[in-house]
Amino acid sequence: KHWEMELNADLNIGGKKLKGNTRILLSENGQVFSRLNGNGDLDKEFQRAPDGLGIVVKASPDTYFHLFYVPRRDVFIGNYYHEESPGNIVPKGTVHLDRS
Repeated sequence: KHWEMELNADLNIGGKKLKGNTRILLSENGQVFSRLNGNGDLDKEFQRAPDGLGIVVKASPDTYFHLFYVPRRDVFIGNYYHEESPGNIVPKGTVHLDRS
């Protein structure tokens, strides 16, 4: 499967909270199948990973990305997970995000 993800984010940290505006579109073969828009407090959509490395992005109700920033290449790389049932999160593939 080849998915495309468009992530637009204008984020800032106010105190310990992540705030701002985001839009995430997921598509396959040019067809958008998931849209997520957020503004204000974004702690549910963007969280520091439990291991303290990278961030976890909740791109849809059952789709998660665990991303790591690679400054030398100015990209995010990571893994894609799908929540098959409540609490059962299964790895499904890899993610590579470039700036456009």
